Amino acid sequence: MTRAATTALAAGKFDAGQKYVAQMEKLQPESPVTLAMRGDLAMRTDEFTKALSYYERAAAKAPSGVLAISQFIAGQRPGSHRPRSRCSTGCGRTPTTSSPASRW
Repeated sequence: MTRAATTALAAGKFDAGQKYVAQMEKLQPESPVTLAMRGDLAMRTDEFTKALSYYERAAAKAPSGVLAISQFIAGQRPGSHRPRSRCSTGCGRTPTTSSPASRW
């Protein structure tokens, strides 16, 4: 079902994609794959805050680079109600000898 939803969305068949994702939600509503697909649908309808929420929930269950990129993109879109920090993990800091990160 995931492949059918992905194929439908990639082919521009949004309505068909939505139907497949709705079926996925009935079977496994909190599956990371289902949540990520919901995020993809939300992105295609310009519901960026909603998409970001779905991607965050999916990443909390199964972290991945693809979900991290999806979260970043959704958070950068106009209308997203999340802070637009370029880096929230200490970018720009320099390591000190007292920091565990000093072993870079």
